[in-house]
Amino acid sequence: MLEAALTKASTTFNQVKKLLSKTTEPVLKCYLTVYTDKYESIVKEIPKAIQHVGSDNNEAIHQGDLAITDADTCEGIFSDGPNKHKSPFTANNNVVQDLVARPSSNC
Repeated sequence: MLEAALTKASTTFNQVKKLLSKTTEPVLKCYLTVYTDKYESIVKEIPKAIQHVGSDNNEAIHQGDLAITDADTCEGIFSDGPNKHKSPFTANNNVVQDLVARPSSNC
């Protein structure tokens, strides 16, 4: 599942960067900048989780948890505060979180 999460996270990261490059609205640009930073971390954390599966499962879970937290932060950026927006990446974000969480939940 982690490999699928990495594929989805990489795709989402590229889509966010593309939208950020086209956005002129200041608030949306700010939100997408945070999103980009978080997804840059996510695409680094998931391979670390993959690397540690089987040899250091606690570290694998830790890296997965970091990725889930970063993805959750992305959603919070859009839904919290005075300038609420609907995230254009909620569906992708949810898939990434779900795929990363599966190994951690032993399902």
